[in-house]
Amino acid sequence: MRRPPLAARVGHHWLGPVSFLLLFGLCTAWALVTPFFGAPDEPAHVIKAAAVAHGEFLGRYTGHAAAKVTVTIPATVAKAATTHVCFAFHATVSAGCLADFTSASGTRSVTTYVGRDPPIYYLLVGLPTLVMHTPGVIYLMRLVSAAICAAFLTAAVTATRGAGLLLAGVAVAATPIALFLAGVVNPSGLEICAAICVWVAGLRLVTESTDGPPSRGLVIRFVLAAAVLVQTRGLSPLWLALIGLTLFWLAGWQRTVALLRTRSIRIGLAVVAVCGVFAVVWILVAKSLTIAPVGTPVPADASRWEILRKSLHRTFVDTKGLFALFGWNDTPAPRLTYLLWGIALGAIVVLALLARWLSRYTVAIVTLAVLSVVVPTLLTASQAHKDGIVGQGRYVLPLAVGIPIIAGYAAGRGWPGGRWRQLVLPVGAVALTAAQGAAFTEALRRYRTGLGHSLFSAHPPWSPPIPELLLLGGYGVLTLALYLGWAWIASQRDSPP
Repeated sequence: MRRPPLAARVGHHWLGPVSFLLLFGLCTAWALVTPFFGAPDEPAHVIKAAAVAHGEFLGRYTGHAAAKVTVTIPATVAKAATTHVCFAFHATVSAGCLADFTSASGTRSVTTYVGRDPPIYYLLVGLPTLVMHTPGVIYLMRLVSAAICAAFLTAAVTATRGAGLLLAGVAVAATPIALFLAGVVNPSGLEICAAICVWVAGLRLVTESTDGPPSRGLVIRFVLAAAVLVQTRGLSPLWLALIGLTLFWLAGWQRTVALLRTRSIRIGLAVVAVCGVFAVVWILVAKSLTIAPVGTPVPADASRWEILRKSLHRTFVDTKGLFALFGWNDTPAPRLTYLLWGIALGAIVVLALLARWLSRYTVAIVTLAVLSVVVPTLLTASQAHKDGIVGQGRYVLPLAVGIPIIAGYAAGRGWPGGRWRQLVLPVGAVALTAAQGAAFTEALRRYRTGLGHSLFSAHPPWSPPIPELLLLGGYGVLTLALYLGWAWIASQRDSPP
């Protein structure tokens, strides 16, 4: 019997461990390049994580309805997290204006506006506050978040074995903002990474051959990722429901019935259902969807069409947040990042449409693209009078990442092999490396000197904990190694479905 190609044999054994190390390294780089509380809402999330880890899951109501609650946490964390983030929303101001943090003894009562969010992410990330009582605990919390997110991304990557272009879809789905959020204290990072794993494992389960029981590994990946995803944020149950409907459409009735006859699938779905019920009950009872009115106000006499128009405009403005947006949503990436990532996304979608024209895959891709615009627009419009016009592109990423993932899988089934892969995929790897590098460099400049100043100023107001050149070089090497490795494996011929 002919042996598989060397790339396939080596990749089968090392794809998981190597991918985890490289992904964890990239997320760690974002944790180091981002100053304390340099990510959206990080102070509130740090407070919430410390409170949950110390057994305070809900807190006490205060402020605007259920938007703010008071919790009691270690004084060191409270002191740091309540410091004024002087550079937030001011991209030209460096992180050097932030006060130095010092340790404090005892506990302190503080408020957070995410205190009623589901607890699973915060429980895990807050564990370091039980054993460490210096300001550096925030870095440790970030590393925990980075490890968990890297693990889910790795689970998605290993689930692509035998479907090379599906791996290319994962590479496009893991945008710079996904890695950025994975490296800070923010549940959006886990929500996005878990959703990528759900999409990949679910797609393989519902579209592979019906001969024999489904892969136990795929079932475990899907169930674990779905169970975590549904409990991550207030809108997570909605995203999981839409993912489930899409997978049902791709499976068809016959394949769905065959899967439901499998004991492992029934047990897995029961676990996900229990977690989903818990999440929905928590969200409703704890009022997790209540937010402070921080959006752009709308006139009291504004018509529904005017509100809908403004909400739609906000959704399109927020599309940058699907790819790369740093700081407190105040720092876009360079145009090169959006251009190269847009080309990569467009190429894989076009390849899928050419390969599987008028198929279920085409319908799913188009439907997801429409829903990624319609759902956030309607959600924003429905709360406009109460909360103003508010929204962020990253909120819809758990749904939108399904577009490149489905496209990659469809393209691989339509074009299972060919020498063109060995030529095109390495070029794509270099392009994504350049896009990631440009985004990382711009984020470093924003924090180090503020936009409008040279990155390599001799005496910057702020510097990361390790030398800048080492950080930039390390990020570039890790990114290039990751994408070239994935391109090498994805260039092999796909296994028959």
